[in-house]
Amino acid sequence: MDTKEITQRFGMFIRDGRVKKGLLQKEVAAKLNISQVYYSYIENGSRNVDFPLALEICRVLELDLNDFTSSLLK
Repeated sequence: MDTKEITQRFGMFIRDGRVKKGLLQKEVAAKLNISQVYYSYIENGSRNVDFPLALEICRVLELDLNDFTSSLLK
């Protein structure tokens, strides 16, 4: 699995989590102190995120990053 696929799958993971919580992208972006446009790029899989930001996104969305990483092994 290459970096692009991982980035896209992470975007889908957080998009699903955001939608399940009933949050808008701009609400999540505000909690992360980033722009809605940048957050959108992350969800669309067109921007890589560093590990600290990935952890923070998961914290805000109450997602377990371990769930994402274990899904990569399937």
